[in-house]
Amino acid sequence: MLKNFRKTLAKKFLDKKEKSNISFDMNKIDSVLVLRDDNKIGDMIISTILFREIKKKYPHIKIFVLCGKSNKIILQNNPYIDKIFVSHNNFWKDIFVYRELRKLKIGLTIDFLFFRPKPQYLLKLRIINSKFLLGICKDNYNVYDISINIDYNTQHISKIYTSILNNLGIDNPNTNYDIFLDKQSEEYGKKIKEENKNTKIIFFNTHSASRYRTLSLEKTKEILEILYKENFKIILNSEYDIDDKNIIIPQKDNFLKVLALVKYSDIVLTINTSIIHAANAFNKNLVAIYNNDFGEEKIAQVWAPNYKNAIQLISKGKGINSIETSEIINSLKELWR
Repeated sequence: MLKNFRKTLAKKFLDKKEKSNISFDMNKIDSVLVLRDDNKIGDMIISTILFREIKKKYPHIKIFVLCGKSNKIILQNNPYIDKIFVSHNNFWKDIFVYRELRKLKIGLTIDFLFFRPKPQYLLKLRIINSKFLLGICKDNYNVYDISINIDYNTQHISKIYTSILNNLGIDNPNTNYDIFLDKQSEEYGKKIKEENKNTKIIFFNTHSASRYRTLSLEKTKEILEILYKENFKIILNSEYDIDDKNIIIPQKDNFLKVLALVKYSDIVLTINTSIIHAANAFNKNLVAIYNNDFGEEKIAQVWAPNYKNAIQLISKGKGINSIETSEIINSLKELWR
């Protein structure tokens, strides 16, 4: 009740009383700010659709991104971005970042918050004070000048980006993702590939941010045993301490090195949506495992791989580890034939 009261009070005092009465015209916009300070790497990979398509259609527009400390890595080599601003994940520290953005007099801010904004979030938007603010399903908020009304619980995430771009005057956008590696990461991936040029390489990821979408140690070992017999060179991206000379453990001092191994592998097996989106960006053969339990049913649909050479396996009521190892291996075999 208290949370609802605070949100209602915040809306009353922080929501603009009137929407902008200026006609929106992308040709008159000189800068776009994309809010991705949720710090999610997978979401940032998908957001690369926006940076590329806006810049190609409107090369005069400067593209700024407000990101987190972790998902910043996806942006560092992206040629379509003019400047990156990093959130401290602390509202009082971030006020200085918001004020810096305010000074830029942003033409359009694109906000990906799908939910009801909290008081501090509304205050953030007010401080940034862009000329136009675009949001998702925000018709009942005056602070948003443009609302993209789409069912984000059932539509694939790329549909939301397509809808945004359509509203910005960009028809039939290319919805491929971009990942730009640095020289060091590229050389690291190439070196592993060259050392194993006569062997197929599989990138096997066992963990995600959710414990409901993490393979057990037992399931991991079952899969590894079969992959050994198939003479794969295995790159194991995992939190488990598995010491085996047949396994390559990625260097994790730079996440781009992990992504380089995705790029230079032959097949990717993962339960992590960030790695799924990276496999999509590099158009890799992919087996993606999804949990369809514990209130995460929409994940398998909204965050599906969504490209031709990807196979999606979904648990059916008993958790991610209930998927038969044989089903996983058979899916891999479809790709390595």
